Amino acid sequence: MIQDWCVENKSYGIERIPTPRIPITPYEVSEICSRIEAATQRRDAIKCLDLLRQMKNLAKESERNKRCIVQNGASCALAACFELFASLSIEEYTDLLKEILSALTWTLPLGEKGKSKLGSANSLRCIALFLKGDDLSSRKHAVLVLKELISEDQYFVNSLMEIEGIVEALFQIVKVPICPTATKACLVVIYHMTLSQNSEMITLKLVEIGLIPLILEILVDGDKSICEMALGILDSISSWDQGRKGMYENALTMPLLVKKILRVSNTATRFVVSILWKLCMGENENAVVESMQLGAFEKLLVVLQVGCGENSKAKVTELLKLMNLYKDELDCFASSLGFKFLKRPN
Repeated sequence: MIQDWCVENKSYGIERIPTPRIPITPYEVSEICSRIEAATQRRDAIKCLDLLRQMKNLAKESERNKRCIVQNGASCALAACFELFASLSIEEYTDLLKEILSALTWTLPLGEKGKSKLGSANSLRCIALFLKGDDLSSRKHAVLVLKELISEDQYFVNSLMEIEGIVEALFQIVKVPICPTATKACLVVIYHMTLSQNSEMITLKLVEIGLIPLILEILVDGDKSICEMALGILDSISSWDQGRKGMYENALTMPLLVKKILRVSNTATRFVVSILWKLCMGENENAVVESMQLGAFEKLLVVLQVGCGENSKAKVTELLKLMNLYKDELDCFASSLGFKFLKRPN
């Protein structure tokens, strides 16, 4: 009736409302997934690509369709397809593999079986290849999938780090951003790498390629989630001599750290406290005096007043005790180290 009315009033500029499409059902999604799995077993790349595009078109019709696809095993079927064709020939099946990677970014989460397929050596090698390539879309999709994969299991982080050039590829995405989403995903991946069994080796490599200045630049005007991840990375790498040395040598380190106290989030403040504790407790007088000059003493007192976790509270207390030792002698340090005099609070 509405459509008839639209037709009757066409002369007034009213357009006929199209007939709504019937939403896809879980059974139909399962059927498409089964056909993808069958085509994968036959190694029929053309059929897999055709079915994948059908799935994408259905997802574009409505958010309801997309949710139905996500909830009924699509990611698992796609991950298995990706693993098989990546193991056969990345060069021959590049188009299919790129399409699958693109679809995986909106069919997350992966599920246990999907993670095992994408976390295989062949799949990771293929994802890394796209990450190091020139296609911006594929690089974005690759880092988004990696983020999902390694956030769930540290084992995949260790496997990923065995791939040559992976650290440099991640560094490039941070250095030359594709989009905020890709940058955040990349920072998550790097953060998990700095927590791995080979964290000291990774820290040395990250310092050598210049990650610290890049992370500090990100902190200048990054949003909440980016600042949290950036500070998390600095906290991890400051656990090692190479990381602390790289941070000591950068003039932005202390000003940015002190500025971020209580300015971003509780998580960010926790990271900053941890970083300051590692830098100042390492018997580096310059770090202690500079942080005091920038107002860290007063800000840390406020952190205690507003409350924080027990671990952070202990570190804040240690920092305040250390800084208190320098307060009476700050004039001497200021004149000998070139720092301005810090006015004592009344």
